[in-house]
Order: sequence, then structure tokens, then C-alpha cells
Amino acid sequence: MKRNIMYVAAFVAALTITSCANDEYTEVSYENEKQTAEADVMSGLDDVFFEVADSASYTPEEFAEHLYGNSNKVTRLTQEEQDVEQLKKEFLQKSAKLGEEIYSELDNANVKTTRGVTWRYETYTLYYNSVDANGNTIKLSSKIAYPKGVFYGYHDPDYICLDCHYTMCDNSECPSQKDPYSLGLCSGDALVVCPDYIGYGYTSNLTHPYLCEELTARNNVDCVKAALAFIKTKKMKMEKDYYTYTIGYSQGGAVALATQKYIENNCDYSTKQLIKLKKTYCGGGPYDPTATMDTYVQQDEIAYPCVLPLIVMGMKAGYPTLMKNVKVEDYFTSAFLNAGILQAVASKNYTVDELNEMIEKKVGSRRLSKIMSSKFFDHSSTEYKLISECLEKNNLTKGWSPTTVVKFYHSKGDDVVPYVNATNAYNRLKNSKVDGLTNALGSPKHTTTGTMYYLGILKGEVVFTLIN
Repeated sequence: MKRNIMYVAAFVAALTITSCANDEYTEVSYENEKQTAEADVMSGLDDVFFEVADSASYTPEEFAEHLYGNSNKVTRLTQEEQDVEQLKKEFLQKSAKLGEEIYSELDNANVKTTRGVTWRYETYTLYYNSVDANGNTIKLSSKIAYPKGVFYGYHDPDYICLDCHYTMCDNSECPSQKDPYSLGLCSGDALVVCPDYIGYGYTSNLTHPYLCEELTARNNVDCVKAALAFIKTKKMKMEKDYYTYTIGYSQGGAVALATQKYIENNCDYSTKQLIKLKKTYCGGGPYDPTATMDTYVQQDEIAYPCVLPLIVMGMKAGYPTLMKNVKVEDYFTSAFLNAGILQAVASKNYTVDELNEMIEKKVGSRRLSKIMSSKFFDHSSTEYKLISECLEKNNLTKGWSPTTVVKFYHSKGDDVVPYVNATNAYNRLKNSKVDGLTNALGSPKHTTTGTMYYLGILKGEVVFTLIN
């Protein structure tokens, strides 16, 4: 859940898989698989499907302009423009440092270099295969970026960044349609991978299974697998000691944690060795959707009312068998249905902010009691029982114990994703791998906290915390 925050970031995440099971995780002996996985980290990728939809190549200066624009032409900047200008500055500084490293590598290899033209950033829109809610093969889309030398093979990325994006309602905002700011993290010498979730990009005709975490996590793992298969065709490889981080804010924060859980509980040994997941940094995520909805009901008023149709429509799409006997319309008041909000959400032509404003204007309120039908509040109704079951299936604060380091970042003043998500995740999952809960300074609201979170990552502040 998160509005149209511009500061999408990425750091890292799941690398490739030789197989990921859908069944419950079972301990097995991995000795033979270990030998195979360690023999060739890029093995098992030859049969992975990917398709290049489009590509672009930029000098560092061109990429900075492409991602962050040229706001310094304006004499008086808004805070948002100042933030973007700072991102641009940080990106160029990191690019300069990376460039010198690449030149040094080329010099050591006795390759003649020309300063300023020997290396570039490349971006690609990739299609890849994964599975849908019914377990059927589905083609999905993504955007990737990385730095490269003029001569393939002379420079390989140090790590993988998986960007789990926040809530989007307008298809034009998704990574494959609009390059997110997070692509700038490739200036840290990374392969940045930004998947579109089901329902966006190539599959914009489908309903997004909102908050259906395991399915989205599986899609993410398949996406990184495809990205690795792609760079292998470019005669590139990851550095020997590469690693993966996963990160996201709001909906992306929950997806990041779900991706870690999926890797740890559903993937085999060789997959884990390929991924080399090092840490997950989760910001402002709905890790406990049951507690989130309980808080909404208790407070009655909700800052982002568009998440209510997203949740119901998403659970209907993500659990087609379980939810087959109820209709999305059963969950909403006649005033809400007559306002045409469901059709607006389904069109994917409106941003989160636009939908929130539309609901307040046409329904006349952001209160649950004005939006949701009596069946939603009636604990004895089929509608209530089914949506509650679906939400609890996606509770990431129970039923597992992290084996990879994870850290949570949240604001006590979050007006969209209640703070109870952070405390439940931290307290219930707490073990030696849960590396603390950081509270946003000043307890700002959800969107402001997201800006702070992503600016920290893109400026390198969070990066250094993660690496330590």
C-alpha cells in the first residue's frame, strides 16, 4: 500500500533458481546439489525463457538526465525537486567512482581506453515466464539495468538488486513502462532487477493479485533467474563473490519479506546458492494484513481508501478457487458501486492519489462504513470469513523463522500501513537474523517516510547499513 511515491528504489534480491517447489518446505540432503551448484553458479540457465522487448544505452550523464531530469534549471525548487536534484548529484558521484574502477580494470588488462566513452549504462525490458494463481505458465515483464564496459566480460556486476515496487494503480507507472529512480542503483556496480507484478506491464489486462505474497515472491525469483540468463548471453557473469539484497517500501516492503520467505522455505539448495541472499531491508510494509484490516475497521476512516477495492479484487484474483462463490461487488455499498470506482481501478488509468480523491468526491467519505457493505463487517457472513482467510494466508509474521538477515523500517506516524505491522513482524520473527526495527525520525506519515527510505538507499546511507 503506497501512493504514487516517485522514489522507488532497489537493492537487491533473488538470484536464479534451478527449481522452486510450490510444496511445503522439507529438509533434505543437499550434498550432491551442493557440488553441482558450486561448480558453476550460472548453470541451469540455458533453458530459461526470456525475450527482450526494448533496450537503451546511456552515458552516466545521459542516464542521470533520463532518470532524474534537469531540475537545476529552475531557480526555486520544491522539496520534491530538491530531493530529485540530490539523487542526481549522488548518482553522478557514484558513477564517477565506478567509472574509475572500470578504467582501472581495462588498463590492467592492457585495453586502450578513452575516458568518458569506454563504459555505459544499459537498460532492457525483459519478458519472462512464471506462474499465475492457477499454477499456469504466464509471461510477465520487467526492467533491468547494469553498467558495462565496451568489451563484454571486462566488467561484471558485484551484486544483484531486486526492487519490489510499491502500490501502483496506473499501468503507466510500472517499471517496464517508466524507468524507476531505483535503476540508478546500478551506479553502485549492480545488476538492478525491477519486476512488474501480475496485472501490470505485459499482463495489464489481468487483475493484480494484490497482497498475494507467495505468488508475487515466486514471480520475483523467476524474474531474477531470467535476468541472469539474459546477461549470460551477453558473455557477462556476476563477480565470484556476488550477493543479493532485496528491498521495498509499502507493498514492496511486504513483497521483499515474502521473497525472502519464499527463497528460504520453498527453494532447493542449488537455488539458494545461486541467489546468495544476504539481507532484506523492509520499509513500511503490510506484513500482517489481518492486523492491518482490523486497524482500519477500528479507526473506520482510511487515508488510502483505494486499497480496499485493491484488496478484495486482489484476493479474488489470487485465490480463484477459495473465492469462487463470492463476488467483488458483495463487499461494497451501493454508493460505492454506483460511483464506478471498481471500473476505474480495473482500467489502470488512474493513480493511487487520483483514485483516493475520486472515492472521497463521489462516495463522499473515506470511512469504511460508507465504502464496505454490512457483509464485510458481519463475522458470520461468508464474505467476511473468506476475505479474512485470504488475508491471514498472507500474514508474513507467522509460520517461519528467517535464516537471512532482515531489518525493518517504519514510522510510528504511518497513516496508511499501521505501525502494528512493524512491531508484529519484529516481535514474532525476532531471532538472531532479525537485525532490528528502525523508527523514522519524527514519526512522519506514510508517503514522507517512503521518501526518506528511498532517498537513504539511493544516496547510499541505507546501502552502507546493509553491507556492514
